[in-house]
Amino acid sequence: MKTVSAVTTPVKNTIDRSITAVTTPVKNTINRGIAASRVRQRAAHVSAKAGKVLNSTLDVTLATILVIAASVFFYFLFYWSYMPHDSHETSINLQFSPCSETPSMCSFPTETTHLPHNFLPGQRYSLSLLLEMPDCPPNHQLGMFLSCISLKNREGNIVSHTCKSSMMRFRSELLRVIETIVLWPYLLVISKSQRQWITINYHHGFVDDVHNPAFSANVTIQSRFIQIYSSKLQVAADLSGL
Repeated sequence: MKTVSAVTTPVKNTIDRSITAVTTPVKNTINRGIAASRVRQRAAHVSAKAGKVLNSTLDVTLATILVIAASVFFYFLFYWSYMPHDSHETSINLQFSPCSETPSMCSFPTETTHLPHNFLPGQRYSLSLLLEMPDCPPNHQLGMFLSCISLKNREGNIVSHTCKSSMMRFRSELLRVIETIVLWPYLLVISKSQRQWITINYHHGFVDDVHNPAFSANVTIQSRFIQIYSSKLQVAADLSGL
């Protein structure tokens, strides 16, 4: 028995070592596969959570941007619909009757034009005439001059009539010479002329009558010797509250 045991023991050990040598790499491979699978599962779980967080953040960001954009849009829509425009200007082409024997005018320059827009009920407006006048001796010798504006309804009836006196700003000969010397590059390259803008404010706080609204304006310069480059009628809303 001892002899048989002595013979079979090395054989068993050899077989066990062979089995161990064969199964160990398989076990290791299986363990590494299980570990890699667990790592992939954890990575997939973390990636899914990160994706959910990213999607939630993106949804919140887009919703916030959409709400802000809608709020800004509706605010400007309300402001545009409710608030009147700040200022409107329309050019006025003054007409007159020329004299056949002298270079001066034989009638006052006048023009009737439609108002730039309809007045809102209860809103206060300022109506002004902007005159672009050459800085020339005839205008300086003119002194004060009178101008009138008549607001009329659709039937041509006068709703409001106002006259204002105006004159060009006085500048001495010395001041004109100094200004010409200092500004000669601007006058030579850009402006090429000397002029003054005269603003005549006819109405401040004018409120239109909803039952007899103004439709047109007649502007008359009551002087036959005035020289004018251009003229504009300005209607400005006196905004307050918003």
